[in-house]
Amino acid sequence: MTRLKLFAFWARQMWRTSRGVDDWTDTTYEEIKTLTNQKTLMDNLLDSKPPETPAMTLDPHSAAKAFSDMLIILGKMRGIAGHPLSYVPPPSLKVPYDTDMDDETEDPPPFGQPGSPYVSINNELCRRAPILLIDLSHTELSQSLETLESDGPFEPSFLANMVMVYNVLHACWGKSSWWSHVKKFSKTKNGRQVYRTLHTLLLGGQQVVSTGNAIVTRLQSFRYEGDRKNFNFDKYVNLHVEQHNQHADLQEYRVVPLAENLKTLWFQDGIRDPSLNAVKASINANRANFTDFDSVKDAYVEFKRTDNPTNDPRTRQVASVARGGRGGGNYPRRHDQGHGPQTSEKCQKGLVPQSEVSKQTHIINRHYSDAEFDQLTPAEKQKLWQLRNAGKTSGTGPTRRDRRRAVASTLTSSTSSGSSGKRQMEDPTVKSDQPADDQG
Repeated sequence: MTRLKLFAFWARQMWRTSRGVDDWTDTTYEEIKTLTNQKTLMDNLLDSKPPETPAMTLDPHSAAKAFSDMLIILGKMRGIAGHPLSYVPPPSLKVPYDTDMDDETEDPPPFGQPGSPYVSINNELCRRAPILLIDLSHTELSQSLETLESDGPFEPSFLANMVMVYNVLHACWGKSSWWSHVKKFSKTKNGRQVYRTLHTLLLGGQQVVSTGNAIVTRLQSFRYEGDRKNFNFDKYVNLHVEQHNQHADLQEYRVVPLAENLKTLWFQDGIRDPSLNAVKASINANRANFTDFDSVKDAYVEFKRTDNPTNDPRTRQVASVARGGRGGGNYPRRHDQGHGPQTSEKCQKGLVPQSEVSKQTHIINRHYSDAEFDQLTPAEKQKLWQLRNAGKTSGTGPTRRDRRRAVASTLTSSTSSGSSGKRQMEDPTVKSDQPADDQG
């Protein structure tokens, strides 16, 4: 029973690959047992759900990757006769059975046999899946490709499969502005024509050259001037690698690959952080060891990961100083209550290293709204505090908790001193626009 089922599977496989059987009785079990694993695979796929079709971006910059990813998605789905749906879009309309009818060249052997040009069973299925009717005459096959593409006649299985491909393409790319160019196929739902039309628009002729030039321009525009919010050195590296991959996808369309020395040049030219000058100097002094992009990139990445910035050594312990208001009131001496040294220690916890604060050159001494201030990083907040407190050292002043205690003490005394208590609350060191997250 098992061998009979496998024999039936082999017969269907011969039809799927556009092959006939001259004499069934000449077939041996040795010829069909190589399909055992393939039969098990396809039997399991019958009960499995097809993969989801996520929305995908379709634009000229990443078009090559988008079409490559689409073929991978289609390759995971099976048509009604068991073919991977990735056989529908490729440019070859005629299978070897159609093209070899006019010459004496022998049909190439199936996968697994000596001299077979196919690298896997699925590869053979995709390259030999019948699109046109198998029994077309020589006259019908000699028609122009444009006529055959539009009118066929097609195999019934292909007609069903091309609708399945259309639905996948629409689910992934239907919201793209480029879809307007293929709306004319909405009635026939010819997925093959949709794929090929979009492919020609985005990767045909001069368009692929323009895409390659745009990638080169983008590579030369990236800049790294130090870590900032939502952008660090790892992201700078990823931007370059991503563009390299997109350009590599264009090579199958005869776009000349990027030279390694150009990749390295654009990568290093975009690095404007002075702390990385030592790496650049080391690479220039040992050019023989850095001949490709990966070696140069790894040198910078390794340096960044081993470079641990330390806190700025300029720290000083300052005794608490009583400040007098215009009304003559004084703040309590916090060190008299045993809080002086502890206050400085608390303030210094969590301070950003001064080397990082110095990089925040875009921060200026101006009023920041609450929404703007909430978006600032700790280094940016500390920079703003230093601009507003020139001559003071971060981490040596009272904490917010100390200030609350001082205000509470002043409020208590104000009940007996009348209007003078109001003046005592006017701390000249606490301004209305001071950052909410005090850095010392």
